[in-house]
Amino acid sequence: MRNPLYAVLLLLLCSFISFSSIYAQNDKRRRIDSLEKLLAEKKTDTGRAWVLGLLAQAYSGRDSVKAFNMAYESLDIYRKRNHPLGLAFANYSLGECFLDVGNFPQAQSHFELADSLIRNDTSVMGRYIHIRAIGNLANVMAQLRKPKAELELLIGLVPDIERTKDSGALGVVVANIASELLNTNNPQKAYAYLKKAETIFSNTNLKESLAFVYINLVECMQQLDSIREMRYYLDKSYTILLESKNSDLWPEYYLHEGLYAHVTRHYNDAVRYYLQAEDIALKYKRGYALNSIWEGLSETYISLRDYKDARKYLLQFFHKAGTENVPLNELKALKLLTTVEEQSGNIKAAHNYLRRYEFLSDSIKKDEIAIAVEDLQSRYQNVVKEKEILALQNRNKQQQLELQQGRYLNYLLLTGLALLLGILMVVYLLLRHRKRLHRFEVEKIQQEHRISLLHAMVEGQEQERNRLARDLHDGLGGILSGTKLELSGAALMVSGHKGEEIVRRCMRWLDQASEELRRIARSLMPEILMNFGLERAFTAYCDTLRETGLHITCYVVNYKNKMDITRQMVLYRIMQELVNNAMRHAAATEILVELQETDDKLFLTVEDDGKGFDKVQLGNRKGTGLLNIQSRVEFLNGEMDIISAPGKGTTIIVECLIR
Repeated sequence: MRNPLYAVLLLLLCSFISFSSIYAQNDKRRRIDSLEKLLAEKKTDTGRAWVLGLLAQAYSGRDSVKAFNMAYESLDIYRKRNHPLGLAFANYSLGECFLDVGNFPQAQSHFELADSLIRNDTSVMGRYIHIRAIGNLANVMAQLRKPKAELELLIGLVPDIERTKDSGALGVVVANIASELLNTNNPQKAYAYLKKAETIFSNTNLKESLAFVYINLVECMQQLDSIREMRYYLDKSYTILLESKNSDLWPEYYLHEGLYAHVTRHYNDAVRYYLQAEDIALKYKRGYALNSIWEGLSETYISLRDYKDARKYLLQFFHKAGTENVPLNELKALKLLTTVEEQSGNIKAAHNYLRRYEFLSDSIKKDEIAIAVEDLQSRYQNVVKEKEILALQNRNKQQQLELQQGRYLNYLLLTGLALLLGILMVVYLLLRHRKRLHRFEVEKIQQEHRISLLHAMVEGQEQERNRLARDLHDGLGGILSGTKLELSGAALMVSGHKGEEIVRRCMRWLDQASEELRRIARSLMPEILMNFGLERAFTAYCDTLRETGLHITCYVVNYKNKMDITRQMVLYRIMQELVNNAMRHAAATEILVELQETDDKLFLTVEDDGKGFDKVQLGNRKGTGLLNIQSRVEFLNGEMDIISAPGKGTTIIVECLIR
């Protein structure tokens, strides 16, 4: 029988349990107070046990003694009641306590036990405990330097989270996958996951999580050497963080401002941003950010040849890494200390740091080999267990077959009737299947015919545009040039100031007409696209609009110009139409055009800050522009996604294959 406060406790649980490295703000003081009051109100043991588990999670990181006492008390109560869901919850709470104090083997054991207890529990609470237990288990794998196991756990969680429709948890998993890919120097794949996380968090109220994604995108762009995009995502994160001045993310933001300033060689600005990040981190006890801050400060001071301050922050970085038992950070600090002492002329000190670096490096390699051996042994044991289980299942099946053989004679008549019915059913299904296949073939032929018509229509349109552009340029352009030439000769024969002024005015009008004619011809058939490809065509088009006073930004990421010219022309027309719609109908003041190539796909994004529209009310009443765009997207065999709401601008994403 469910507790009446089940729903309330579910919400409290969801607000407490978060996993891996992604940011989630936690006002634990307020929650502890409310949970202490709730505990005093609880009369039943199971009700108290549930609140004790929540309090154990809340006290983790603040008072580990209280946290462990409450977690064990919750576990004892559920053991006496033999309550599987409660036991899973209590073990999960204990896992968080061990994770917080850095006891990763015990944390792993309790998370795995919690998941095994509710593996077949399909209730909402059972699924939430499963998702959080596996998510935190992935965090343990990250701490134990098992990135492959971490990624496998996180990727395996995605289907479970999608079934629960928990957008926040899905965004956390996707962003954590991206973070791990960044840590393993795989920015291309990380970018795709970060953009997916951005889309997820953009449709939720988790604005600070969205800001964290933007900060990760800054680091991703730095790895991709896209300096301009670093600035773009820093500004987006800053806009969000201004709404929450007490956010835990401010140290991370100023840390990445320092990174941007360092990359752009504004070293004094970098020092200022890093020190600002350090002040906030120390003031509000955000110790997790200090490692990166001190590392950044030391590297910046090395660039400024200020070896005294560089040494100061490197020693802080080194001692903190030793206290936290993070050998990789110790290794970084020793390498930089070797550089500082060498450039300061302290050769003996540099030699000592180098020896310690080499010793620690060898030790880490041995640890990695031991971890790999342990992983292989674990996999071998799992295979052995699976074989034993399979053998046991086979023996059980054999026994069941032997028992069933004695009953088959009694069911012979029923089996015959069942076979007859089965045959009739198969015949019916075959006929039905043939009918469906026929309908499918007809639809396929119709689709191919439609694509063929689209291809002919688009090709005809482009040929007609090409013909018009040539006729305008060669025909009307020649007439205008000839007229101007004749007027130039007439200007010599005209006497009087007024006559000369009229001729000059006519010549200016002819110049304007010629320029307008060239603009129309370029619009009909952009020569830059034919000669230099899609990237230059996009950039030139946006530059032309920017000269008119429109605030338009164009980004082209990782484009390799592999698409054939016909498909490039279609994608160019789609971009033109989307930008024109934003200017004409949306009253946009700022427009972003982004073209990105990922693997074998192209993504075209056009985003504006215009008045937007209601997609539900739009329904089938699409205008000619959107219908033209839709037909061109179908020609590319692609997909189009529209994100818009009244007063909130519009984002349209077109995805298609390169070939």
